[in-house]
Amino acid sequence: MPLMTNQAKMEFIMEIYRLIFSLNKNDPGLHQSIQSIQPNPIWAGWILSFKGRCFKNSTTGFLNLRGFDVSLDIGKVNPDGTIQPLNLRFLEQNPDKLDNAGNLKQTAILARQGHQLMWIIQRDVQNGFLGKVMDGKWEASTPRAVYPSTGAAGSDQYGNNMTVDRGQWVDNLPNVPQSETTQFVIDNTGDGGDQECEFVVT
Repeated sequence: MPLMTNQAKMEFIMEIYRLIFSLNKNDPGLHQSIQSIQPNPIWAGWILSFKGRCFKNSTTGFLNLRGFDVSLDIGKVNPDGTIQPLNLRFLEQNPDKLDNAGNLKQTAILARQGHQLMWIIQRDVQNGFLGKVMDGKWEASTPRAVYPSTGAAGSDQYGNNMTVDRGQWVDNLPNVPQSETTQFVIDNTGDGGDQECEFVVT
């Protein structure tokens, strides 16, 4: 299987986005529906695990936030030669999310207004928000203005390198019309294509 190109990465994100918002969150059978969903077989060579699930709304306590946990093989290996998976979480915006003052967050207000907003999170990194898709458009996370220092250059209070949270893994990627998805992915994953494989630039 060829390495995952930037175009393929972006279209994979958009497919997950479409899957999340194709499900009616008010459906009593949502749990079963999301667990049974499988992605397009064109991604099979990269997907190590794929799990649809309902996440808990931290404000209401209900399990009604749609999302997927996905592990991908992007070509990284551990020192012992085993695959080093990239573990991602795709999760819709919580429309009831409150800030520290008890007010609805701006992104929660947007979700309540009907905007379709999905976050992409690297599960192995503390606060590993890579970016979001809102109404079909990708937006990478931007670095915080201030990172509490632990004494290690370029690291935050958790010891993580701050560049991980910048969403550089999909910089400058094009939007792909849904009708052209399959051919676009085929064109950009064959031999001789772009061989960039990093989802996160560190």
